[in-house]
Amino acid sequence: MGDNGWRIPASYHRWLLAALGTAAVAWSVVLLPSGCQGSGVSRSPSLPPSPLESARAPSSPAGPVVAVQPKAPERPKPPALRPTLPTQEPVIRVRVAMVRNEPIVLSHPSGWLFVKPDGEAAGRTFRTPVSIRPAAQGWSVAESGDGASRVSVAGDGPLHIEPMKGWNREIQWKGGDWPGDATLVRRPDEGGDAADLVFAVPMETYLPGVLAKELYKGWSDDAYRAQAVAARSYALCEHAWWAGRRHYDVVAGQASQAWIGATADATSRRAVQDTAGQYLMFDGRVVPAYYSSCCGGAPASATEAIREGSWMDIVPLTVDGREDARPRGCCEKAPTARWKVALGTTEFARRLDAWATREGRKDLGGVSGVKSITTAEENAAGRPVSFRITDPRGRKVVWDSEDLRYAVNAGASGSKDSLKSGFVAPRIEGGKVVFEGRGHGHGAGMCQYGAEAMGKSGRGYRQILARYYPGADVEQGGTGSVAGASASLPGGE
Repeated sequence: MGDNGWRIPASYHRWLLAALGTAAVAWSVVLLPSGCQGSGVSRSPSLPPSPLESARAPSSPAGPVVAVQPKAPERPKPPALRPTLPTQEPVIRVRVAMVRNEPIVLSHPSGWLFVKPDGEAAGRTFRTPVSIRPAAQGWSVAESGDGASRVSVAGDGPLHIEPMKGWNREIQWKGGDWPGDATLVRRPDEGGDAADLVFAVPMETYLPGVLAKELYKGWSDDAYRAQAVAARSYALCEHAWWAGRRHYDVVAGQASQAWIGATADATSRRAVQDTAGQYLMFDGRVVPAYYSSCCGGAPASATEAIREGSWMDIVPLTVDGREDARPRGCCEKAPTARWKVALGTTEFARRLDAWATREGRKDLGGVSGVKSITTAEENAAGRPVSFRITDPRGRKVVWDSEDLRYAVNAGASGSKDSLKSGFVAPRIEGGKVVFEGRGHGHGAGMCQYGAEAMGKSGRGYRQILARYYPGADVEQGGTGSVAGASASLPGGE
């Protein structure tokens, strides 16, 4: 799963003049973001956010406003509690791409797809491949890829595409087979020709394509089974968090968890079947089971690596206070167990300042250079939580380890000048900042290489999960499908 963490975009504010125009009352409404960050990239508002994003404090208005604007409707608030064990199989809404400046071309082995605007009782059947793109007054649909037979579909709302009844439920897009019904949602915030492609997929159909991408071929069956339970639990929590608030639950990529659509991989399919309907539970509710590639031998608490919040601050996702906080013999054989990156001090300072400016972090910006960098805080496992940077003017700034990683990687050209994790021991040497690094990813929850090491040693998947999510139990939920579930899913935001 990608390194989830979220930043709320800038708030908007308005002034309400008093009757005599001599006083004003200011307020701000914090808008929920429409995006989340992936592994080692900036927490950009254009990417999908994770559960427990902490809102920034609103800024003060800069000056008076001479007119009263109607109050915008507030977004529904996220649920306060984690979801309970489901009694039926959930349907997960997966955003596979945000497409701009090009048509979305979909096909099906039957040669036909049914297209229907959101909220309309009737639709139309098109011969495939069908080419769709946003238009001025709705959608433009070309049958068989032929622009001459282009049809205009009115309405700015979502457009639903599904196979004909009696045929398999996999739609073809960009050389892959994608199970579930598809929905196109306009993205005017990204341009007039931009749209999200979202597939609504039953949970047990969705998961094999996650495992086939998240783990390596040849890994143990129990590592795959542990991954299946963790991925299922994570997806359900995202589903509960975003229901009614966004037109997708997860992203097919590091911003959430990888997904390649339909897969014939036998190990992945078997692991999902062996654990069908099983969820990781704590205190009667599902655990948002975060995981990363390699913890480097020292895990992170989710509140350190992801975000603060009651969903994160639970025993299975917490390091401090655990006697087994440092999992010895975890992932020493992983190719990213140890690594090194060096950056010039000027370039390092430039990246930090650029990221802080873009994110509106005045508390972190203005670094003129780097005189020293030291660990400011470690967790109980010995993993750095924050770093203290001193510039040549003597100014001291404390950076969270994950923010430091995002800032460095936002300006990176590739893997050679980026940080694989925030688990680093930095030092100044010869005009460069040298990072001795360990692990790959945020380090919270399950370590995938550690899970594989346990699986190869003969440990079962329940033992693997007990090690990486202490205090949590595996419980059986329902696997029966919900009739018409995909059709009843909410459309656009």
